[in-house]
Amino acid sequence: MSEYLTFRMDGDTGKTKTHGVYSTLHGDKLGTVKWFGRWRQYAFFPEPGTIWNRDCLREVADFIEAGMLSRRKERGT
Repeated sequence: MSEYLTFRMDGDTGKTKTHGVYSTLHGDKLGTVKWFGRWRQYAFFPEPGTIWNRDCLREVADFIEAGMLSRRKERGT
């Protein structure tokens, strides 16, 4: 969790996980981090009408990177 964003697991298919990205201050859902099969990696899907600065985007990117590292460790690759 960060000062501005909260990441909460919303789903788990057994192969991939889905995480909602929420405003820490207001609790509004700002987007979703989920598996994007064509790219074979997690990607961020922002909610329509949201605006992102570089710090918040960096936090999302760091979260995705940590998720990819965790996935590689689980799969042994």
